[in-house]
Amino acid sequence: MNTAASIVATISLVLAAIGCERTAAPQVPETHGEQSALPGFPDSDGALVVYPNAHSSPSFVDVLANKERYDGKRIRIFGFLHVAFEGTAIFYSKDHADRLISSEAIWASFDTSAMPNEDIGPKEFHRQWVLIEGTFNMDSRGHLSAYSGELESIDRIELADKYYND
Repeated sequence: MNTAASIVATISLVLAAIGCERTAAPQVPETHGEQSALPGFPDSDGALVVYPNAHSSPSFVDVLANKERYDGKRIRIFGFLHVAFEGTAIFYSKDHADRLISSEAIWASFDTSAMPNEDIGPKEFHRQWVLIEGTFNMDSRGHLSAYSGELESIDRIELADKYYND
């Protein structure tokens, strides 16, 4: 008998000696064909489960890895925003932005009429972690087609909360 099997047998004997019964594992209710995936995550067919406000909140990596899935869809992502002439993009990390690794970034096109405040433009968010919403376009790849797609018609941007001050 291997070690794992002997441990299980010993635990079973101890539980039986103190009067504990082994019970069946909890049963998962049937969904009768309904999907039970979490909002923002793909269901078993690969379709996005939509939030009540029709936005999806995929991870940055999921968007880069599954461009076809998010093409033409409104998404909400967190990223590090870099605002510059011919270089406004959302990067996966500050390190990627510092090194301008555009292949791991998404070009950003703002809907200036929908900015949070007339006095605040995208430059206010330069080199900041942001939550940003817009429509993903996998075919439009920004300046010199150097990016992994474009977030168009951005109509929401806000600074991402910082939870730790190390």
